[in-house]
Amino acid sequence: MCRKAFVIYKLQNYLNEINIKEYLSPLNKEQNFDMIEKFLKCSNLDEEFKSFRNGIGEFNLHKNIIIDFYSKEKRYKTVFDYGSGHALISNILQNKLNKKVYAYEIDNNIMNKYKENYKKIASFGDNHSYIEKLISKNKKFDSVLCSLVLCHPLAPTEKERLKIIDEIMQDLYALSKKHILIVICNPLFNNAVSNIQNRLIDKVNFDYGSTHSFYKQVFSSNKQREDIHRPLGFYEELFKRYNLKIKNIIQSGDFVSNRYKISNSDFMIFDLIKNK
Repeated sequence: MCRKAFVIYKLQNYLNEINIKEYLSPLNKEQNFDMIEKFLKCSNLDEEFKSFRNGIGEFNLHKNIIIDFYSKEKRYKTVFDYGSGHALISNILQNKLNKKVYAYEIDNNIMNKYKENYKKIASFGDNHSYIEKLISKNKKFDSVLCSLVLCHPLAPTEKERLKIIDEIMQDLYALSKKHILIVICNPLFNNAVSNIQNRLIDKVNFDYGSTHSFYKQVFSSNKQREDIHRPLGFYEELFKRYNLKIKNIIQSGDFVSNRYKISNSDFMIFDLIKNK
């Protein structure tokens, strides 16, 4: 884990006088350098860790790109996390970046399992009525985040999935003042070798112009996850229908990527603005 490597690097000259496990344990669940900052009598290790992490190449994780994005965008003070999962990103945005975060996660089991994370943010809900109430009150957020939801297998058939995607887009548009950040599984590197997962597809006959449902073997959990990869044209048309302009596209890198070439990218982020 990159956080632990960073702490060992920072404390390498003190290993004979401290119990390093005491400093590593708090990092199992979250990015928390409070103990190290107190010991070293320093501050702002979060920023130093960001440089350390990018330097050794852990930039491939989508959550890191999201956090980096919001850390730079000070103007987005309120964020709605649509499909918040474990609420790790919501928690960091709220408690590290001082954003006011609302979150929605439809899976009640996930929300109950990670309820301690949810307790640390401004507001959350696991029923669509939660969103409906916010919309009825015309509650809007500086930015709406939707991470790895649109490429999730939302229903058994593509027809049903497309209907749900339209419903999600309506919610995102209604909740946003101006800005929406959408993260998808990058559909452009299916033949590349990833260092976080194995894409279980027929790479010889794969057609980038079509929609594909396939499984990925995730190395960190050793579990398989199903994802839906759609061509970029699908998303361009989708955003056009909802009067959204693509301000920027961000792709994750990989350990062997450099400024001249991305050898693999697992995630793509659309930085979207409402057209006037």
